Formats: sequence, C-alpha cells, structure tokens
Amino acid sequence: MMNYSIYFNKKQQEQMTALLDVIAEKAKLQNQGTCTIHEDFYNQIHEINQKITVVSCNYYDCDGRIAFAMILTNNYGNTIKFEGNDYKGFVFGAPRGHLNKYYKLRW
Repeated sequence: MMNYSIYFNKKQQEQMTALLDVIAEKAKLQNQGTCTIHEDFYNQIHEINQKITVVSCNYYDCDGRIAFAMILTNNYGNTIKFEGNDYKGFVFGAPRGHLNKYYKLRW
C-alpha cells in the first residue's frame, strides 16, 4: 500500500516553520472574519512543496478559545508528514484535547 502523505524534508520543514510564523500573525489579525489566508499564502506554500494542490483554512471555537487550522491537500488526500509524524494540517491556538490530528503551534 502506497503512502500518499505530503512529505516535508528538513529544508522544507524549516521553510514551512518560518512561513507559519508569518501566517500566524496574519491569522491573529483576521481573527474569525472571512479567512483569506489560503489565498494569500498558497503560492508560497506551493513553492515549498509542489505536491500541495489545495490549502484550506478555518477558525474553530474550542470551548471559548479561538483556534486557526490550515489543511494542506494533494491529489491523494490531506495527510502531511512533518517532523516524522502524520498530521491532518497545522493548528494555532488549540488547547489540549482539541484538534488532535493537527500539528500544534503556539500563537
């Protein structure tokens, strides 16, 4: 069985981590309105990993705390391999016990 995860090598992880810092700042400023981050950053994300075909973003209410999640998708699904583990995407601000299938980052 083939694994169709979106794999990030070490250099791509470093590039994505730096870009995620910028995305987090933008997500804080938008804070739940119409989310345009997937449009604003798609080209930069696609440059880091060309297998990514779709970027989708959403805000979630996690028991009163706002979390921002970003899902990266390729033609086969939306599992990403980052730092050796499989995740559905990246999430900022999710408290413990929420959005557990995402790679968690702090605001």
